[in-house]
Amino acid sequence: MNSDGWENEMSEKINYFEKAENLKQREFIQLDGQCTLCCSPLEIKHDVKAAENIIEEKAICTECDVRARVKTYTLN
Repeated sequence: MNSDGWENEMSEKINYFEKAENLKQREFIQLDGQCTLCCSPLEIKHDVKAAENIIEEKAICTECDVRARVKTYTLN
C-alpha cells in the first residue's frame, strides 16, 4: 500500500476511534498504531477471560507477525 493510502486509512481510524485535536495527538496515534519494524497498521485483538475478570488487548502486525504490545485490563 502506498503511503497516501495508508495515511488515509489511518486517518479514518483516528477519526473513528480517537479524538485527535492537534498535530501532536494525531502523530502519536499514528505511531502507536503502526508496526515499529515495517510500519504496517497494527491489528488490535481482545481476549476476554471472564473467569479471571480480565481483558487482554494485543496489538499484532499481520505483515511481519510481530506482537507489538499486550495490555491487560481488570474488570470490576
